[in-house]
Amino acid sequence: MLNDWDVDRKDLLKNDTTYLSCEAKNLILEVQGVKSLPDTGKPGVNVTFIIKDGPYTTQLISNRYWNTPKAVWRMRRLALACGLFELGTTFDEQGNEVQCKKIGDNFVPGMLVGQRLIADSEKSQGEDKVFYNITNERPIDTKPVSDLDGDIKPSEDLPF
Repeated sequence: MLNDWDVDRKDLLKNDTTYLSCEAKNLILEVQGVKSLPDTGKPGVNVTFIIKDGPYTTQLISNRYWNTPKAVWRMRRLALACGLFELGTTFDEQGNEVQCKKIGDNFVPGMLVGQRLIADSEKSQGEDKVFYNITNERPIDTKPVSDLDGDIKPSEDLPF
């Protein structure tokens, strides 16, 4: 059974659209569709992106985001990269209250459709196929990864 927020806009794309089949950095992406994954045995969504600029323009890439305790940080990072956050407060290591970005209580994955972000694609090897994952999701106004000091850490900067 699909959720009421399931959205899929792939039918609006050209018939000759293909899926990205290489690693790439600093891709400008737009979320085209979000589908729940009801038959996998664990909660999650498949998000389809279209590349909006550069040599891979109009190619698609999909990524699964799981709603499990170990993996929910990835959906949070995607939502933050798309600008779907609220300002909140948390406490730093010294116990001082600090302002932070957080996902609102009303967030549903369908809100991602139409949002833009920057990300990288990374090659992964499955048992019987090669596929490409989205990594390093970040806001559209972020510097390229090559300009950042170190990797983006998954949960340290997402105080939820």
